[in-house]
Amino acid sequence: MHLRLDLDLRIDAQELVGTATHRVRCNDAGARSLTLNALEFAEVDVTGEGMSFDYDGALLKIHWSKPFAKGEEREVSVRYRVVEPTTGLMFSSPASYEDVDQPRFAATDNETERARYWLPTVDFASVRPTLDITLRAEEGLTLLANGELRSDEVIDGRRVCRWVLDAPCPSYLTCFAVGDFVRWDGEGPVPVAAFA
Repeated sequence: MHLRLDLDLRIDAQELVGTATHRVRCNDAGARSLTLNALEFAEVDVTGEGMSFDYDGALLKIHWSKPFAKGEEREVSVRYRVVEPTTGLMFSSPASYEDVDQPRFAATDNETERARYWLPTVDFASVRPTLDITLRAEEGLTLLANGELRSDEVIDGRRVCRWVLDAPCPSYLTCFAVGDFVRWDGEGPVPVAAFA
């Protein structure tokens, strides 16, 4: 139903530390589990009421001790770390390429089922939660994500931006980009900005 992300990006280390909080609704009474795609995560911990979990490096299986009632909603939070993901999330920096002219950025490219390399999710286009994404990165970088920018501040030397999307969005379109970008504003009746 809803996905709240809190993502801390360390571009030079090619690392993301995140918390993904899923609000799920049961369509049929009696369900007790949820399986999330989560490939090659370095660390995983799950919190929520009355639950346990198993993680095999590809699937994160969450089990509730009490079955759901039909239409019941619950939240589950997954804290995790991803380092040098195979795909889905790309990092670029002078440190990683030993090239002082290399641009600094981290950006997602999830289509069609590659969000699972950086995001614990049901990584299929038919699942479409609304989004609330908080990005954290070093001060001075541009932080972009799906939806409307709701806040932009500096906390303890880190830039923190919150983006909210009220329209349902599949995982392959759940995107962000953080980097040393320049902005170009287009002209015309509809405001358009481009970043490079």
